[in-house]
Amino acid sequence: MSLQVEPWEVLAEKRLSEIGETLLVGSGKGGVGKSVVSAALALALAKKGYKVGLFDLDVHGPSIPAILGIKNVRLTGSRRGLEPVPHRGMKVMSLAFLVGDNPLPLKGAAKTEVVEDIISNTDWGSLDYLVVDLPPGTGDEMLLSTRIFRRHTHRFLVVATPSIIALSVVKRLVSLLRDEKIRIAGIVENMATLPGGAPHPGSQLLEKYAETENLRVLAKIPFDETLEEVLLKGAGLENAPRFWHAVEGLAESLTGT
Repeated sequence: MSLQVEPWEVLAEKRLSEIGETLLVGSGKGGVGKSVVSAALALALAKKGYKVGLFDLDVHGPSIPAILGIKNVRLTGSRRGLEPVPHRGMKVMSLAFLVGDNPLPLKGAAKTEVVEDIISNTDWGSLDYLVVDLPPGTGDEMLLSTRIFRRHTHRFLVVATPSIIALSVVKRLVSLLRDEKIRIAGIVENMATLPGGAPHPGSQLLEKYAETENLRVLAKIPFDETLEEVLLKGAGLENAPRFWHAVEGLAESLTGT
């Protein structure tokens, strides 16, 4: 008995067929800096000369445009679909471009339908990397996204902070990803230091877990007190030096360049 393939899935497959690799950036919970890491990683890859797309799939709080300082966007489309917004050498698509600052009070199937629509209707063209800022948590919209992207070359980056509470969430997420046959690249430890630069005491817990599960710690991104000011001013993520240097290292570890 063959599984039924929905029309949107066929179209999504076509959209993704010209993408070299998808880098899925996710977390089992919100508030760990997943979106900022996604945006910075896409920028770092674009600066290295790759053709990059950045896909913001956060249904309830799409924040990529605010992080990048993208304002007053008017999406355009053609027969090929919605055209991502060009920004600093990469292509960006976000649910925020469709809803603006308005709330999106969606429940159940409505959330997955929105994700289906934007995945199947965005025309990325040819890319080396598509960085996907996934919905936080492990709900239907996140699972739907990963089940489409896993059909293509992909790696999943688990973003976590070094706390015992975050570690419990990471354990559940990693278990789920393995059940779903998602290729896990490793863990990105965000806010890995205390203000002032001292190592975070929770880092050892995260490192021990990663070693036990045979997972790489891809990057340790330090707490950078300048990052919030950079975001407020829209000055560019490169102007938070400790944060940016760590993300450049992450890009290098993923590409080998």
